[in-house]
This record gives sequence, C-alpha cells and structure tokens, in this order.
Amino acid sequence: ERELRYGTRVWRLRAQPLAAAAVGWAPWVTFAIGVLVSGLLASLAWSLAGTRERALALARRMSAQYVESEERFRVLNERLPALVLLADADTFEIVYTNHACRDRLGPIEGAGGDVLRRLVDDDSLPARIAALADDPAAVVNESVRLTPADKEPFWATLSLSRIDLGGRPHVLAVANDITELQVLSEELRWQSTHDLLTGLVNRREFERRLQGAIAALYDGAAPAALLYMDLD
Repeated sequence: ERELRYGTRVWRLRAQPLAAAAVGWAPWVTFAIGVLVSGLLASLAWSLAGTRERALALARRMSAQYVESEERFRVLNERLPALVLLADADTFEIVYTNHACRDRLGPIEGAGGDVLRRLVDDDSLPARIAALADDPAAVVNESVRLTPADKEPFWATLSLSRIDLGGRPHVLAVANDITELQVLSEELRWQSTHDLLTGLVNRREFERRLQGAIAALYDGAAPAALLYMDLD
C-alpha cells in the first residue's frame, strides 16, 4: 500500500496477490489463445498457398490455351488459298508470309523494305500504303497486277489494313488471284464492243466513239473527218 500526492489530491494504491484458485485458469486461456492464433495463421498460410497454386494452374491453362489457339491459327492460315503477308509499317520489311504467298511470290521474308512496293504494278499504291500509318482505320482495296521477281505476273484483289502487334504498327495484306476472272472479263468486254467475224468494232461501239469525237470537237479538239465506205 502506498500513497501518491498529485496536485491537491492524494491517491492510495493498494496491491495484493491473487488467491491460488483464481490464477489456475490463466495458463489454459493462454494456451487456447495460442492454439487459436496458430490455427488462424495456419489457415492463412494454407489459403495463400492454395491461392498461389490456383493462380499458377490458371496461368498454365491460359498459356496452354493461348499456344493452342496460336498454333490453330497458324495451321489454318497456312492452309488458306489467299495470299497473306505481314509487313512492318515503318520499314515495309515483310515479317511473315503464309504458304500460298510463298508459293506464288517466292521467299520474300526479310528481303528488304522495297519488296512490297516492287510487287505492286501501281505507282500510286505506295503512297496510299504509307497513308495507312496516319489513319489506322483506313483500308485499301484494289485490283492490282502483282509482279513477282522470278515468277509470272498475275492479277489479284489486294486488301491492305493496319494492325498493331507487339506494340509496333504493321501492314496486313491479303490478296486473291483473279487472273482467270480478269482475262474472262476482258474477253467479254472485247466481245461486247467488236464484231467476232471481222474483229472490227461493232455498230454500238462505233456510235459511242463517233459521239465522243463529236463532243471533243465542241470542246475545242482538232478537226476530224469521217470516211464512210459501203462495201458490197
């Protein structure tokens, strides 16, 4: 027992030991609390380990699905009859070609940035290809004549668009051979304007050209003459 003075007051403090019966339950309470805390820590560790394992398993499954999907895409892309090639949008270096493209155009991967420009027999197309870098949503669709280095030229429908791969812009080109269709179209066009027996223009085409010549005269073209011969 002890008295303590603080300001104007006096505090009397008294301390005495507890009875033996009163302290008998304290170790068991401490032990129970320790067991409970240990169990909670063990549960937390098990939960963290299980979460990590589940996350790793999910990552492995997603990686396997991605690899499988990419492999399936490559297999399908290799079997496409269309010509597919991928070029760097900045250097025009060709970085990928499928089987149909390699078969028709030859080994052009890594052959330099001018290969794509040399393939297309169109002076205005390179500028439009370069414009794809300024407008990612733009698409170029043309019927062009492709001229491979060591193979026969052919006509094709060419579709060009810009895509981003690995943080870099690329140009995706898809072409379909329409040489037979182009030849047939030219033959039909010639047959619709020429006489099959003589090879001369028919009456409809003659009248169209005559009207064009007369219109040109009114627009200030050089004088022209019409020679008419009646053949018996």
